[in-house]
Amino acid sequence: MIYPKCANGKDQFITATGHVRPCCWLSDRPERNEYQQFECDKFDITKTPYDEIVNVHLKNWIDNLMSNPESAGPTCKTHCSAIADNLKNPLTKVIESV
Repeated sequence: MIYPKCANGKDQFITATGHVRPCCWLSDRPERNEYQQFECDKFDITKTPYDEIVNVHLKNWIDNLMSNPESAGPTCKTHCSAIADNLKNPLTKVIESV
């Protein structure tokens, strides 16, 4: 299950080129090829108002991610899955079971 931390509306990241991404973890690492979907006009603050990027385009991306968690890339799976949260804090599973 994916629990996007970017859904809180506070963790957006703006690159040096002015492109808004859901979070800073979606880096420019070419081997992952996850960031390229955000390198377009609708995520570019020089071409699209920031409020529109966050409230429309980014919201649609997050909604799609939540409704289709299998489409999540490796970065989202690493940082925003229930498994990732349990690995970061192994006591979570114990506390939830009490």
